[in-house]
Amino acid sequence: MPAADALVVARLRAAGAILLGKTNTPDNCFDQETINLLFGRTNNPWDARRTSGGSTGGEAALIAAGGSPLGIGSDIAGSIRLPAHFTGIAGLRPTSAALPEDGHWPPSRGRLADLQALGPMARSVEDLALAFAIMRGDTPRPLDLAALRAQPAAYWLSDGVVPASYAVRAAVKAAIGALERAGMAPVHAAPAARRFAVLGWNAYLRSEERLAIANGFGGGARWALLGELWRALRKHPRVTPGSLFYWCGAEASSRLLGALHVDGAAWRAALRAQVHALIGEGGVAISPIFPTSAPRHGWSRRALFLAMGYQTWVNLAGLPGLAVPLGRAGNGMPVGVQIVGAPGAERTVLAAGLAIEQAVQAAR
Repeated sequence: MPAADALVVARLRAAGAILLGKTNTPDNCFDQETINLLFGRTNNPWDARRTSGGSTGGEAALIAAGGSPLGIGSDIAGSIRLPAHFTGIAGLRPTSAALPEDGHWPPSRGRLADLQALGPMARSVEDLALAFAIMRGDTPRPLDLAALRAQPAAYWLSDGVVPASYAVRAAVKAAIGALERAGMAPVHAAPAARRFAVLGWNAYLRSEERLAIANGFGGGARWALLGELWRALRKHPRVTPGSLFYWCGAEASSRLLGALHVDGAAWRAALRAQVHALIGEGGVAISPIFPTSAPRHGWSRRALFLAMGYQTWVNLAGLPGLAVPLGRAGNGMPVGVQIVGAPGAERTVLAAGLAIEQAVQAAR
């Protein structure tokens, strides 16, 4: 139980926001499904059999259900953009460290901070822009759609490993069409380093920083993987199977990558350079957030590391990424795209998102 507001919360409160409460997350924010042993599972408001994603799945579900107009998420491996895509809302993962993390749990230090970012979630891009300005301590001002003209809009239809569904590919094409009508220049090309980005993400973290993710229940209590596995086998778990599975995979992957001398920092630098070559300082990149719409509960234990590459390349590069809803898949579930920009180009990303949002609204 916190004794004070986090800094970004305090800034919103000072601007007149009415705080409603906290929403559900997985254990230590370490899963892409929202479930824990204290409060249970968060369902997708469009279909309770399906996930709302994670780790900011509770916030996304509440906003999508109309229970709140605005929330705050954190995104170290897709945790804002994935729930936004699954639930049909908008969510901004700013450039890493663009917003202060005072009061956030778990704390981000070292290379963790290079991958992590706090950001707003809402049902419209304009609400995100307003909230982001306040959370940053800036004066809110209108987004400039004219600044998008003649700028490149790179796009691709998969992460280069796992094929995307028809609905997801159609959403990317619709987004590019909207940006072309707004004056941007489409470029069908992708950074090669986005492939298997989850491996680069894992290789980038030092061992002590990986441990920091799982090093606390609060109040100084710590946990280790083998100890928690033993507790689970004895039917006295303190964390959910999903978090244990996530952590087992991360540890195994990290040991293998270390043995192979994979250089996460070099991977990060290559990815940033490749994205810059495509979009420069004023362009954007459009890509899927996930290969399908929201899957059934339990998906993360079956295909987590295959699907994470769609999101983690943005975190590895430390770039701003915006999730914007584009409509529905054939099963009635929401589908979105992510818009990625240069470091510090949140207003460019938000302007592109607004152009897409306006095109979607005009087509209804």
